[in-house]
Amino acid sequence: MDDQWTVSSKLLADWAGITQREVEKLVKEKPAFRPMRVGRGKYNFYGFTQCYLNNIARNSKSLTGEESDLDVEHERARYHKAAADEKEIKNRLLLGELASVEDFKQFALKIQGIFNSVLDALPGRISGEIVGEIAGKIESGFDIGNLETGFIYEIVRRESNRARQTTSARLKSFADRGIDESTGDSPTNTGTA
Repeated sequence: MDDQWTVSSKLLADWAGITQREVEKLVKEKPAFRPMRVGRGKYNFYGFTQCYLNNIARNSKSLTGEESDLDVEHERARYHKAAADEKEIKNRLLLGELASVEDFKQFALKIQGIFNSVLDALPGRISGEIVGEIAGKIESGFDIGNLETGFIYEIVRRESNRARQTTSARLKSFADRGIDESTGDSPTNTGTA
């Protein structure tokens, strides 16, 4: 079966207006539904919907003695809408209007990498600033016993602002060019966005 038609039981349940448990029950109890299962919690959408529509048609006919056009037509309309929705999503993906979950995960990891690299540099930068400032004060004859917390706070604040500006610039560059500055990868090199 074609992977493009493989969907989760949740999507099938949402489409059919039933619960995931009812999807599982149909597959377990109705022989026609069994081949539609392609893996744990994964089903062939096209085949399942065909079986589901046939099942509704049989059930409506057996209850009334005649087939209900309304039920069958309603389910066919839902099926065609779902197929059209799927086609629209694929087209929007191709046009670059949507991103796949995998692309989004890669993007989020790159953003996390930018933040991590800037934050990882903070302790070294702050400690270097503090040592440099104290050394300068000692050379000028300042008694380091008179240091106030405001002195250290000001250094931390200054470095935090620098980290914020650096992060902002790197994120803007990444957004503008689509390049992960920590690795130099671009979407054309890696196939990810």
